[in-house]
Amino acid sequence: MQMNQAQISHSFLGILLAAALALVLAMLSPSARAHGNDDHEHAAPVANQITVAPRASAQSEDFELVAVLQGARLVIYLDQFASNEAVNGAQIEVESKGLFKLLAKESEPGVYVIDLSSLGAKMPAAVGKYPLTFTIDAADTSDVLASTLEIAADDESLHDHAASAPTWQRWLALASVISAAVLVLLLWMRRRAGRTSLNFNSANSARLTNSTTGGVQ
Repeated sequence: MQMNQAQISHSFLGILLAAALALVLAMLSPSARAHGNDDHEHAAPVANQITVAPRASAQSEDFELVAVLQGARLVIYLDQFASNEAVNGAQIEVESKGLFKLLAKESEPGVYVIDLSSLGAKMPAAVGKYPLTFTIDAADTSDVLASTLEIAADDESLHDHAASAPTWQRWLALASVISAAVLVLLLWMRRRAGRTSLNFNSANSARLTNSTTGGVQ
């Protein structure tokens, strides 16, 4: 029994959609996202990788201090050790031997900032450990705290993994493949409809010729 045009169209559409789905799954599979020439293994990709800024911390009987390197700024948080209250109006001098000796400016209560952009090549940026000395004068209390600012390796955080592609790109790829499949189906149906119409007209012409010939005889 021969299949009609609708059955053939549905079968062809099913084949196209199955092929499109298989192609998309292959694109999104871990093996397809792997680097072709990498000779090292990567751990499973993390959806949201949080990078902790380099920091240094120190404490004494009077103060607790945390310094965070944010780009070209060193942001210092100063609290009282006993009460954990922010220390306002303090004068903080930060020294890194051989690199800089600068005064911090209070940007908000308990928060002090040093602009390191003027240091140029001496600004802590390369991977390594940078000893820091904090001289603090606050009201009637003075103290000197020592700590180390450590800048760790990036652990390939800038390495471009295809696995980290945003979800919208994957959906866009899926939509593109399905759209292409539907377009191919429409073109195929249009061509088939044209052939069917041509065959139908040819058959009618043949019958009309035969009937005309028979009538003449």
